[in-house]
Amino acid sequence: MARFKTIAALGIMAAGSALAQPASMDAEEMAKGVADLLTGYAIDRYEGDVDGIKDAVHHDVARRTVTDRYWGQPSDQWVRSLNHDMLAFAGDPMNPGRRSDSENGQQDVTVFDSARETVSAMLETDTAVELVHAVYFEGDWTIADSLVIPKRGKKAEATDEDIEQIEQLITDYVVGFYEIDGKKVQDTCHPSLSKRTLEHSRDGSFDFFSLISYEEIEFLGNTFNKHFNFNPSTSRCAIDIYYTDAGHCAAKVVGASWFDYFHIAKINDEWKIVNIMYEGLPEDQWQE
Repeated sequence: MARFKTIAALGIMAAGSALAQPASMDAEEMAKGVADLLTGYAIDRYEGDVDGIKDAVHHDVARRTVTDRYWGQPSDQWVRSLNHDMLAFAGDPMNPGRRSDSENGQQDVTVFDSARETVSAMLETDTAVELVHAVYFEGDWTIADSLVIPKRGKKAEATDEDIEQIEQLITDYVVGFYEIDGKKVQDTCHPSLSKRTLEHSRDGSFDFFSLISYEEIEFLGNTFNKHFNFNPSTSRCAIDIYYTDAGHCAAKVVGASWFDYFHIAKINDEWKIVNIMYEGLPEDQWQE
C-alpha cells in the first residue's frame, strides 16, 4: 500500500489562513498530510491496489463525474455518482489507468486552502483531474468529496462569461441565506447536492458527517437568517476560485459566520453546486 511520498510540486496556499487549525497541526502540516494522502491514492490507482485506494477514501464519499453518455448512448449531461464500491474497478487488469512503473505516473497535488479540519485540494494523474475535499476523520486524512474530470484531449478553458456566472451563482447562494430566500439558495444547487460538515460525538469517541440535502437546503435558506439577522446588503460574501475549466470549478466562499468549499459543475450549459463541505467560523471571526 503506497503512502507518504514527498511531493516536490506541492502548492500550499493555506499558510496564511485566518482559521484556527487542529491543536496538533498547523496549516503546513495539514497540507503535507493531504498531499501524502493524495499521492498514495494516485500510486495505488496506478498499481491497482484496491485496498489502498479504498483506505484513502471515506466509505460515504460524495464522488461524482459529469457525463453525457448512458449505456453507451449520447444523453443530456447528468451527474453520475462514483460510490466507494466502484473504486474496485481500479483493480481490473484491463483498466487503462494501470501502469507498471507507478512511481513515474503523474501525481501532482495542489492544496488550495485548509481550515480547522477540512482541506480543499486537487490531484492530477495521467488520466484525470480530481478536485477533492479532504477531512481529518477519526485521526486520519480521508477523501470525503471529489469531482472527477477525465482527461480527453486538451483542457477546455473557462471563459470570462463562465467566471462571471460562477461568481454570480456563489453570490446568489450566500445572499439567498441573508435574504431568507430558500428557493434562491436551492436554485444554485444540483438535485444530487451533497452538503456536509464534520461533527464529533459528545464523548469524542467517533466522528460523523452531518448532511444537508437538496430538499433541506431550501428549508435552511428560509430559516437561517431569522436567527442571526445578518444584513443582506452589507454581510460578507468573500469568494475565492481555485480551479476552473469549461465545465468544472473548485471554489470557496466566506460568509458572515461560516465558510463553504464548493465543487461546481456545468450541466447542460448551467452551472450548479454539486459538493459542499463547510465549517462554522469561530465567533471571534463572525461579521458583526
